Amino acid sequence: MVELATKYKLCWRKHIMDNYFSVQVPLAENKKIKDKFKYEEVLATSELADTVCCYWNFSSYDFSDSDIILMPDPCINVIVDLNNMKNIYILGPLDKPFKYKFTKTSRFFGIKFLPGRFSTFSAIPIKSIKNRFIPFDSKFYDLSKLSTSRLMKSDINSLQNYANEEILNSKEYNIIKNSRLNIFDSVEQIYIRKGNICISDLAQISNCSIRTLSRKYDAMIGMNPKFMCRIIRFQYTLFCYYNNLEANLTDLAIMSGYYDQSHFYKDFKEFIGISPSKLIFY
Repeated sequence: MVELATKYKLCWRKHIMDNYFSVQVPLAENKKIKDKFKYEEVLATSELADTVCCYWNFSSYDFSDSDIILMPDPCINVIVDLNNMKNIYILGPLDKPFKYKFTKTSRFFGIKFLPGRFSTFSAIPIKSIKNRFIPFDSKFYDLSKLSTSRLMKSDINSLQNYANEEILNSKEYNIIKNSRLNIFDSVEQIYIRKGNICISDLAQISNCSIRTLSRKYDAMIGMNPKFMCRIIRFQYTLFCYYNNLEANLTDLAIMSGYYDQSHFYKDFKEFIGISPSKLIFY
């Protein structure tokens, strides 16, 4: 059983490394913010590859007049304010554009959980924190012990190592480690297929009806599987464009599974809130 669990983790690790993509922080409307922030992101270690997407570190230098646009994302983030160690927040799953105004010299460390995994650490419905940036309270697993002098180190490796220790030693993580829920197999397939998979296939993978699958996704992820597929497909399209894998955004959208340009533009407007012509990549 232990060997099987290890193989499963390694499988998740490979798939996340091969299929996880992020374009959240580099998306911005305001050209003036170029070179005014630093963002680092590293994948989780193999021990937590079935729970954590990545760790990230963000520092801004003068964001007094600028917003960052966060596009819809099924992941949940635990965010530590490195300028005030008592401030720890939750950014819930997003199903619409979310703007956050950074102050001067903002410094944050984040833990991004895979879709559905944070529900094990939470005592309230995930949908109740959707589209919200809120402080930790007693309803959540007490990660406030992350707020220690060890987190004052700004390099992401030190922050990552400490977060690893805290999560791996938590009783909530042991629940995840000792359980296998078919919903996570379907989540994995959404990433592997870049969002281009039928809901009926996801239900079959999860060994349940489409209605049951939708109910599980709503409870554990905060959105239905069809909407999550749309988000992942859109994220992947922008990820490829941002990384210069394809110069023509419209052609890439069709290659990524969009039926035509109008479908992609519809998602663009819904998920970012601006037209493609107004988007500036950094």
